[in-house]
Amino acid sequence: MTDLGDMEHQVESLDKELRDIVDAVPNIIYRVDADGRIVFISEAVRRYGLEPEALVGVSFFDLIHPEDRDTPVTTSTTAARVALLRGPSRSAE
Repeated sequence: MTDLGDMEHQVESLDKELRDIVDAVPNIIYRVDADGRIVFISEAVRRYGLEPEALVGVSFFDLIHPEDRDTPVTTSTTAARVALLRGPSRSAE
């Protein structure tokens, strides 16, 4: 049976491995919550002069240029992402 210390070490190792992979990818990788707020964003944003830590908690929609926010593609894409994160609609039940 594996003790708690061994399991914690395995989790830390896997976490480091995952972060190394994400940091090696040149594309921006991010995760948002059900409200569209960024909960994780990769180091790749630094190429654009942005700090990942400063973006955590920011609404993804706020990062879209104001002139592009009301375009059908932007609106539907953002709505689809938020809907996907929220899961199936209860109104369909």
